[in-house]
Amino acid sequence: MDQVLILCRLLQYGSAILLFGIATFQWVVAPIGLREAFARRLSTIFAAAAIIAILTSAAWLFLLSGKMAGDWADVWTPSTWSAVLADTEFGQVWRYRIVIALLLYGFIIARRPRSWRIEVGLSALFLASLGLVGHAAMFDGMRGWINRASQVLHLLSGGFWLGSLLPLLFCMGALSDKALRTDAGTALKRFSGAGHFAVALVIATGFLNTRLVLDRWPIHFSSPYEMLLAAKIALVLIMICLALVNRYILVPRLASDEGAPKNLRLATLTETIIGIGVIRLVSVFGTLPPQ
Repeated sequence: MDQVLILCRLLQYGSAILLFGIATFQWVVAPIGLREAFARRLSTIFAAAAIIAILTSAAWLFLLSGKMAGDWADVWTPSTWSAVLADTEFGQVWRYRIVIALLLYGFIIARRPRSWRIEVGLSALFLASLGLVGHAAMFDGMRGWINRASQVLHLLSGGFWLGSLLPLLFCMGALSDKALRTDAGTALKRFSGAGHFAVALVIATGFLNTRLVLDRWPIHFSSPYEMLLAAKIALVLIMICLALVNRYILVPRLASDEGAPKNLRLATLTETIIGIGVIRLVSVFGTLPPQ
């Protein structure tokens, strides 16, 4: 069951990040022409991610209820679920998360046309609420509030960065379309500007989170938590290097180098795969006690 819980966490984090990334890309980054061109594909992906978010929110509740009760058989016991929802901080947050996920799905299938503004707000709340449970809720008082706030900012900044990579790949494909080329170039420039801020915030909040939770650098590899956290940091640093190569080497060559679009897509795809690895690591070490 522990492996099922880890898979559930992976799908939950992944769907929440994708929801926020797609909505933010469409509302903030994509010019109107590109937004309309991508609307059908991204709306379909967004709706699928919302369904996954709903299902994994429920599954996470059931699985964690069994784990808290000390017997996996309690996964199927309604009284255990209701006790977790009513009497734990996790449950109080989770009640709102399930409602938000349902609202997101409702908006995506009902609104025609859409501006993505409401979806940005709801997906931001859905993603940010993950920063209010787990290790973020370890402490009380001022340290606890700072930890939660830092986790929320870490999730939102990282969510924009990782979640926008899929529509960014679509954007790169549009560079070969004469009708969309100008809008695609504009979107790349906008993402590069916003991406600088997002990456800086990821680094700052990641440093703060590590200090608050561990009170030291994760260098004691005899601890599974610290080993996995160190691996996550290493992967994020690789992603940052790839993002810098994209921004300062490949993007400026788009107009003059025929191979630049292909190289840019390959680098972004690599960044996306590494990002999935980061989410996988978070899904695992989030179930371990910090040591």
